[in-house]
Amino acid sequence: MSHAGHDSGVYTATLPDDAATQALGAALARVLRPGLSIWLCGDLGAGKTTLTEKLLLFSGAINIAGSV
Repeated sequence: MSHAGHDSGVYTATLPDDAATQALGAALARVLRPGLSIWLCGDLGAGKTTLTEKLLLFSGAINIAGSV
């Protein structure tokens, strides 16, 4: 994972597989706070929904994978 600049608040990640996407979702769930907005950008099939699902699952916002 790399970032575009510490002060810019822009981070770019290239994730090789679902396990890496799950790990990032779990990591984000531990640090994101209410009111914070994130923007996911990527081609169709890039993993945006998978990342969102894992983030919500690990944060406790949903209880069952596949409910996004």
